Amino acid sequence: MANSEAPASPVTPVTPVKHAVNGLWSETARLQEQIQKNYATTTQLLARANKLKERIVRQRQENQHALHLIDSPLRPSPTPAPESVSSATTPAETIATAPADASPVFETPTKAAAKAATTTASAGTQTPPPAQTQPASPPQDVAAEVDKPARGDEAADDEGLGHDADRSISVEDFTDAQAVYEAALEQRDGMITQLESDNVALQRTLKEYEEALEEIMDMHRNQVSVLQTKREEAIAALSEDLALERARNAQLSDKSLALEQQVEQMAAVMRQAADMEEAAELEASVRQSALERENAQLRELISAYDNELDVEFEDDVVEALANDDLLAAYDEPADSLQLAADDQPAAE
Repeated sequence: MANSEAPASPVTPVTPVKHAVNGLWSETARLQEQIQKNYATTTQLLARANKLKERIVRQRQENQHALHLIDSPLRPSPTPAPESVSSATTPAETIATAPADASPVFETPTKAAAKAATTTASAGTQTPPPAQTQPASPPQDVAAEVDKPARGDEAADDEGLGHDADRSISVEDFTDAQAVYEAALEQRDGMITQLESDNVALQRTLKEYEEALEEIMDMHRNQVSVLQTKREEAIAALSEDLALERARNAQLSDKSLALEQQVEQMAAVMRQAADMEEAAELEASVRQSALERENAQLRELISAYDNELDVEFEDDVVEALANDDLLAAYDEPADSLQLAADDQPAAE
């Protein structure tokens, strides 16, 4: 009892706090990966939107360039004053000498008109355009081109150069030029309509991409907000668990301290009892040894007294051996003496 070992230190119980922390870290890593994926998707969508915007800008530039190419063959180039016959040109020649990068649709009518004008000039016909046969509202540029060759021919005749009016324009040539002009306008209007429809389709596609991107960004924001809320809730729950765990550990430590104090008190009581027991055993052993010595002394006295009685009554004993009554009378005083000898140490 006195050599009892001290109790072992209390072991802190295993709690799910560490598992909760590990789960929170894994959830945070997963959320970071998802955010990176969403960011990559958003970056790709932004790149596609930028490419689409560049395509729209490039398409607009191409449309403007196409409109410029459509308008350029129909606009006559500025001509100098009619100083000579060679400086005047007909509308057919103006259309025939259009830039090479113009629309190829107008090439065949202009060549036909130029060929008709050349044939008329080679035949030697000089038919000035009458005022009553002109259209109601001819284009201003074409009318100016029609008037310039006529004035050039008159100046050539006045100077006496001997040139015929081979560069004049007839009604048929003017009608062909006007038809070519109207066809060019119709084609330009068709191309403009097509380009406008393409622009509308591109704008619609861009709007769809922007709406899809906005939806993705809204989903991304919602996911981020939800994840942040979950993270805050997890952190709050973890904080509560940690607080409860700390309180529980404090209670366990208090209980362990109380148990240690009780064990120490019990150990002190047991040591005191052991000391008292050892003292009682020592006292009992001392008393036993004293009693043994006293008993030995008494035995010696009794044996000496017995020897004296044997010497005195030797003759009487020999005579009494033959008689049983005498033997019984002899034994009775001996028994009484033995009992008296045994009771004497107890009385002392």
